[in-house]
Amino acid sequence: MKRVKRLLEDARFLEYVVKIEDREAKREFCSHELQHFMDVARISYILWLEQGCPQDGFLNKEILYITALLHDIGRWQEYDYGYDHAISSSKLAMQFLDELEFKAHEIDEIVRAIAAHRKGEGAETLLAKLLYKADKLARPCYKCEAIDKCYKYKVLKKLPLY
Repeated sequence: MKRVKRLLEDARFLEYVVKIEDREAKREFCSHELQHFMDVARISYILWLEQGCPQDGFLNKEILYITALLHDIGRWQEYDYGYDHAISSSKLAMQFLDELEFKAHEIDEIVRAIAAHRKGEGAETLLAKLLYKADKLARPCYKCEAIDKCYKYKVLKKLPLY
């Protein structure tokens, strides 16, 4: 998990997290701060463990955590420029993954999972499926004051909590 630690200490990664927090400071709905990234990482890891740690190529705890930590990193670009944050996040993730010395096939798989995490379209690999589900399960809808206004809740309430 050395690369996870390096990412969490990376100045540019932390700068992007702060940009997201700044843009969501007055957001009524779920926010996408570091806590959300960690929740998605832990939930995806739990889901993987509960499935008996199936192997789909290179999948392991570090890959799950790195993918989850980067899955929303481009959210600030959605606020600033109107870009789809899943696509922005996948492009930004490539830079981090290269600097963290992931192999080309690992980068490709992680980037594809991040690009598919928003709607689940194209989530064909186990990594993509785990990320999509964990991202949805990580939302604390049960305590949200804006639940009646949230379009995502209509989708999320259909997902089992397990």
